[in-house]
Amino acid sequence: MSVMKEPARQSSLAYFLAAIICAAVIYYPSIDYQIQLSQGDHGLNLYAAEAVLRGEIPYKDFHWFYGPLMPYYYAVFFALFGTSIKSLLIGKAVLMIASSGLIFLTLRLICSVSIALLGALFFFFFQNDFFYTYDHIGGIALNLATVYFLCLFLKIKDLKHLRISLLFTFLLGLVKLNLGVASLVATLIVIAGVKMLSPKESRTGSKKTALTSIIALPAGWIIANGVFLTGLPFYIIKQNFQYFGNDASTAQYPSILQNIITLIHDKYIIITFSALDIFLCVLIMASFFFLLKDKEDKDPFVPFLFCFGIFYLLQLHEYLISGVFFRSFWADSFVLLFVFSFLGYLEKKVRPFVRIAIIFFLVIQLSALIYKNNTSIIPFKTKLSHLNYKKADIYVGNSFEWRMTVSKTLDFIARNVGENELFFAAPYDPLYYFLADRRSPTRQLVFFDFLNIPEDQEKNIIAELEANNVNWVFLSSRVRSEEPGLGRFGQTNSPLLAQYIKSNFVKVEEYGQWTHAAGWTTDTGMRIYKRK
Repeated sequence: MSVMKEPARQSSLAYFLAAIICAAVIYYPSIDYQIQLSQGDHGLNLYAAEAVLRGEIPYKDFHWFYGPLMPYYYAVFFALFGTSIKSLLIGKAVLMIASSGLIFLTLRLICSVSIALLGALFFFFFQNDFFYTYDHIGGIALNLATVYFLCLFLKIKDLKHLRISLLFTFLLGLVKLNLGVASLVATLIVIAGVKMLSPKESRTGSKKTALTSIIALPAGWIIANGVFLTGLPFYIIKQNFQYFGNDASTAQYPSILQNIITLIHDKYIIITFSALDIFLCVLIMASFFFLLKDKEDKDPFVPFLFCFGIFYLLQLHEYLISGVFFRSFWADSFVLLFVFSFLGYLEKKVRPFVRIAIIFFLVIQLSALIYKNNTSIIPFKTKLSHLNYKKADIYVGNSFEWRMTVSKTLDFIARNVGENELFFAAPYDPLYYFLADRRSPTRQLVFFDFLNIPEDQEKNIIAELEANNVNWVFLSSRVRSEEPGLGRFGQTNSPLLAQYIKSNFVKVEEYGQWTHAAGWTTDTGMRIYKRK
């Protein structure tokens, strides 16, 4: 029996490696390209990874919005390939390709190699990118790893796969705590639901393991986060973990019912009506027809669909609460699994020539998407779009005005700020610390309304600036923002700090746009102040 299994195992490994190679080829044009680079969110990711590499601790030594895992992950790539944006993009590429591979492995449990491979490669176009952070792709990969091993458990009934799935759930909670909790709840629902669907089927130990995880995982998250948070005042903990109603914009969130209606309308009713959209809709309806008509045993197909559906609903929770559209991206990969599972089921029910026609059409559509993606990147692979700095060396899709403001600011720092001298950047511009190869003179990197920075903290920040002999202050045009929860530096937040700067520094240079409020990466401006 083992002799028979060995060729099959080698064949499966070959298919998996082929999927990984194809995924790497598709993603390769993005390895040195960032569609929009932000001074704030991306700057924070870069600063955090470098900070932990030099021994600093998240939350204690620098502000950090998410779980503690990802700065350490990206620090590994800084250690291997050098401290640069390009190194971090390599780390992101590894997670993207790994996610594609996990899609392949999950679909391969119930689909043919061709459907599983197509699903894995379509991942790059189904899964919306979290454009504002490098952190969340780690959550996507861990989510998919959780689901793969859970599906493996549902199919093979080996308890070790459930335990591995729960291990990935634990790691997911260290990327973003609420996602780990949602994944744990989804896993428990899937186990209970599948047991109800197949009450006669034995899954020895699954109940005990599930009950243990209810205690073990939350305890692990509390202990792990406690290591980082011990000794910090509660207002710092609130600022780093946005689960305590800090966000000033939460009062403006629409109701959950409104968010559901909006999601259905915007994502599933108002579609582009491309050939691919129509084709997939027709195939899914045909699959559903065969599924209802089929009298044969549908295990593990139905349990898998149930699993994907539960994870989809639970990982939508951020969007359902806030109505912020990009927070629905956490659930994208489960839609992909759902769609290609149906295609895999349909493939087994139709005649060979229909199967070939379906695969041929999907290959043509995938080729068109790859071509479109590559041609959208090529115009930015020019000298004008190149950030030619030691710690950058990438191409960006930002506007010419943004690139000029950033370049002039960095050139000013190189000419005027001493090599071992620190400067202060606000309200949210850690990208300048990273590219100028400086650490922040204060642990606080963000100054917006939703953080509710108290007076005592402002006094501590001022004391840090004095202790570090800061002679330069850089204020970007985001000091006045119309976005909910951000506010105006010195007016709606940080009044003591703003007054300190006004009393002790004088403006010596100004770059970029200052006529109206800046956006995330638009209308960027910089004012530079020198100590009097």
